[in-house]
Amino acid sequence: MIYTIIGIAIVFAIAIPQLFWMIFKDSSDIEIPSIEKELVLNFDELDYKLYFKAEAWGLAGNNEQIVLSSNPINQNNRSKKSENYIFYTPEIYYQKIGKDTLVIYVNQSSILEPKSFKSPIEIIIRGLKTASENKFYESNYEKKGLTRFSIF
Repeated sequence: MIYTIIGIAIVFAIAIPQLFWMIFKDSSDIEIPSIEKELVLNFDELDYKLYFKAEAWGLAGNNEQIVLSSNPINQNNRSKKSENYIFYTPEIYYQKIGKDTLVIYVNQSSILEPKSFKSPIEIIIRGLKTASENKFYESNYEKKGLTRFSIF
């Protein structure tokens, strides 16, 4: 009796994944919802632009990132971690200061800084370290003179 149950369990353990693979082996047939938003920041005095792209994807939309690049963002360069700032979060707050500075407020744990970001614009990252600090900026970013960029 026990061997029969073990045998059936083994068959199911092998057959179910095989069946799933046979049905869905071409993942291009599965449509996974995604959201994309883009923002171009103009620094008119320097005749220069920075590019943001916010993305959410996955079956539940729980994969999120915001990319900051010195070049227009496309499929080929959006995940170049050595050249782009990548923030694994659904939103950031930013402020342009003067003619050549961008200050970004973002959850500290979401930041991936590039090794070689080439831009005449100085990027200053202010990492928000606690949940209460994040909540404060979420509620008061406009009072602080910040702009919100989000996938929502």
